[in-house]
Amino acid sequence: MALLGLLSVRPMTGYEIKRQYARGIAPWWETPRTQIYPKLRELERRGLVRHQYIVQQGKPNKRVYSLQPHGSAALEDWLRTDIRWPDLRQHMMMRLFLGNLLPTDVMRSLLQNYRERTIARVTTLREARARFAASLEGPYRESVFFELLSLDHLLAMHELEVSGSTKVLEALEQVPRVLAGSNGDQATQLLDIMLDGSQ
Repeated sequence: MALLGLLSVRPMTGYEIKRQYARGIAPWWETPRTQIYPKLRELERRGLVRHQYIVQQGKPNKRVYSLQPHGSAALEDWLRTDIRWPDLRQHMMMRLFLGNLLPTDVMRSLLQNYRERTIARVTTLREARARFAASLEGPYRESVFFELLSLDHLLAMHELEVSGSTKVLEALEQVPRVLAGSNGDQATQLLDIMLDGSQ
């Protein structure tokens, strides 16, 4: 569906599809880029796309793929189905869930590294958005508008990851002090740390 979606914008070569995929879809729709050419051949066998072989002077010849009516109908049918929950395999959450199996300093280091990489990703996404926004003035402004909306949502998700991991790190700073203390109810104190982090 991602390939059909890209070809709904305009006909493209496999190389252009890979470039557009990397720029616009790869951060939130995981498909190995090595699968693009085999998938295009499969879509063509099914009559959803077709290619035109273009002979070029002084450059390699190329295959330009375009969406066929059957492909447009299949894409629209899929777009109209209920939006599913994301297929989650969230590595940070699994590490956090099993965090008691690691020393706190190791867990803290892993989380700090994750947070720093996520901050770098946010910066990259913001830069991409700034560059991509210029296309709102071009011929594909309607598709660009929705692509920017999806990018904004992706940015918000990454910013939430930064915020959430910051709160977890702040909570981890307090845990050793509570566990080392002998006065008061440790369970209540640990719950208070969690409540402070969720606000």
